[in-house]
Amino acid sequence: MKKEEQFFSENLQEDLENLERYIEEYSLFLPLAVYSVNPVGIIVDVNQTGKELSKYQEIELIGQDIEIIFKNPKKIKKFFNQTLKKGSIKNREMILVTKNKKEIPVRASASIRQDQEGNIIGCFIALNDITEIKKFQTKLEDKVKQRTEELEKTKNKLAKTLEETKEAKRKVEGEKNKTSAIISNLVDPIIIIDQEDKINLYNPKAKEIFGFTKSSIGKKVKKKDKILKLLIFELLFSNPQNREYSEGLTAIELSRRFNCKIDIIKKNLKLLQEKRIARSTGISPKFWLLDDYNFQRLDENDPINLLVGDVEDIDFESFFEYSCS
Repeated sequence: MKKEEQFFSENLQEDLENLERYIEEYSLFLPLAVYSVNPVGIIVDVNQTGKELSKYQEIELIGQDIEIIFKNPKKIKKFFNQTLKKGSIKNREMILVTKNKKEIPVRASASIRQDQEGNIIGCFIALNDITEIKKFQTKLEDKVKQRTEELEKTKNKLAKTLEETKEAKRKVEGEKNKTSAIISNLVDPIIIIDQEDKINLYNPKAKEIFGFTKSSIGKKVKKKDKILKLLIFELLFSNPQNREYSEGLTAIELSRRFNCKIDIIKKNLKLLQEKRIARSTGISPKFWLLDDYNFQRLDENDPINLLVGDVEDIDFESFFEYSCS
């Protein structure tokens, strides 16, 4: 009987060692920085990505309060306490401060840890570096600011033109002809549409690529790509404060925002999921979020990347209004 117990004990020990090795290897592979924290907020473990992100060695982090790696101690403390109360929290933006005082924007998610009896023994805090996303947003904000200034200048110029004489109108007509001549000679395709998405003007390159004819003037352009583009930007700027559910966006919510049939929304979301740019959780409803990791790694010649790069027809003010609300 003792031999059987010894055999069982040895096998159990081997299984435990294999399990520990598996967990350690998986933790090294995981692209997220993960910090294991006890019930009073003290760091008890950290994976390799967590050490690389914070620039601290494991021995420097173990035993320290989780506040040590965040710019706003009150914010992380509130986040930690809410996790213990609610069980889990996802996608809260914070600023991580490295050992060498570098500030890194991150998205934080957390989930409680429990023992076999269901007692809370701490929580896991996972951080995702969103530096590139923030740079992209800043770039877009600069473009919006520049475009707003250009539109303001155009508006003022138009107001002045309306007050001028017939001679001024002839000058405007001359400028229009000059602009048309410039557009016609550009090597890139140019399409000018009005507020109703109707084509007003196109250059020879656009005619060559898209097959436009004289009958195309006054007709509406296809909205298929525009809906896909709007979906990407909606997912990009989405956060728990500007959507109906903290877990993510739903097809119904997106359908209302874009005044578009839900079947079209679902079809485009499925396309983004197949490209691994969007991911979903839940079943009814299904929640959608942007996959930051794969979105940042799109090839520069990928059709999705080229589509997002064309921002001339996007009203960014609506996204920033959501963010401020």
